[in-house]
Amino acid sequence: MSDVTLNTGVIPANPKPTAPEYRAFFATALFVILTTGAGWGLWFLLQIAMSGRVTGVGLHEINAHAQTVIYGFLGLFIMGFAYQAFPRLWNQPLAHRSWCMPVLLLTTGGVAMLAVAELQAETTLGKYLVIVGGVIQTIGVGLFFFQLFRTFREGKTPFNAVTAMLLTAAGFLVIHTPLNAWHTWNLVNTESKYEAIYYTSVYQPALRYLQFHGMVLLMIFGVSSRLLTSFFAIPKPSERKLWVILTVVTICVFAEAGIFVAFRLLEDPRIAAFLLLPWAGLLAASIALVWPWKIWRTWKDQVGRVERMGKFARASYAWLIVSLLMTIAQPGWSHLIDTYFSHGWYGASRQAFTVGFATMMIIAFTSKVVPTLNGVLPTALPRLNSVFVLVNLGLLLHIVAQIATEVYPISARVLPIAGVMQWMGLMLWAAHLIHCMIHGMRADRPSAKSGVSLRVLGQH
Repeated sequence: MSDVTLNTGVIPANPKPTAPEYRAFFATALFVILTTGAGWGLWFLLQIAMSGRVTGVGLHEINAHAQTVIYGFLGLFIMGFAYQAFPRLWNQPLAHRSWCMPVLLLTTGGVAMLAVAELQAETTLGKYLVIVGGVIQTIGVGLFFFQLFRTFREGKTPFNAVTAMLLTAAGFLVIHTPLNAWHTWNLVNTESKYEAIYYTSVYQPALRYLQFHGMVLLMIFGVSSRLLTSFFAIPKPSERKLWVILTVVTICVFAEAGIFVAFRLLEDPRIAAFLLLPWAGLLAASIALVWPWKIWRTWKDQVGRVERMGKFARASYAWLIVSLLMTIAQPGWSHLIDTYFSHGWYGASRQAFTVGFATMMIIAFTSKVVPTLNGVLPTALPRLNSVFVLVNLGLLLHIVAQIATEVYPISARVLPIAGVMQWMGLMLWAAHLIHCMIHGMRADRPSAKSGVSLRVLGQH
């Protein structure tokens, strides 16, 4: 067996991945989040700081940015992780593995076209790009879902609540991708700014519910219930409990989307009051899952060690609770500052979910999974404390300043500082992952010596 390099934790042994194509998905997602994601978001924060208004950024620019974050970052990470992890969970090789790269190209191409279409709204080019981009992205996610479903069907694992969560989350991706294209088509075909605002205010929040609470929330719930309970000495939820959580979350997602659209179309505030029911249901389901894990305490692995991914996973669920509480409290805040709709509070709650919950959990799993799959011992690597502090502190500052800006416009000047902190944290994390994946690609070469096999996904 080759020597271990203690200062980097690199072990030349490389456990052969089920689908090494995940590297292309992860690398693309990292590029997206550092450029059109956090990078572009930082530019928006500068614009808000200069204008002193949360609405100081154009609607189409914001939507183009959202396209890349939701599908180009979160979506690609979900796809890459699913290709690598789910076949292991189901004890079956990935079906139609040759489709992985076409799925990446179709999905990425579709996202890029839809984002550019937003920037070219009301032009012939924008309309053309929406049609082509929407079609090829829908095909890409459709192929992805078929691969997962076929892999499970051909496997030997019984159908259980975790599998149901994972497939339901992937199913939400299939549902909201064409709806997203339809919504974008409406926006690029508007004849005035006010018409675009109308379509956005009626349909976009409902679309975000399907994307965030449907796809992202259920995917993380499913993966956490299966893998976090394997990595750490925390109780595994019962099968019955997971089925209840899945049922509640699914019903709440469709309910919040439907109620919101009905409220906006009928302009009846009494309908809006019913939104509190699905929001309370989502909060209750989240607490029911997380409470036994005691996220306020340090997690240890099965042999009593404190692993670096633990703090990110715990912070992720803390931010989830914060984001749901903020969603429930949004009507009250709007009433308190005497406005019909608080853009600052709404945007801040979305930041708590996308950066605090989703991104923090992605950092958690990649900090363990990526090194392990690429022949790197996670316990010998840096603990990523700087990443943890920069992203969390930057996010907290972002949320507080964005909310305060609606009452004290001078608070907007703090937003660029928060954006820089988050971008720096994500840059450090991305550089760390790229280093691990490059090592793994070198170890994949035929000349690489084989060595000890490391413990990988799906094993208890």
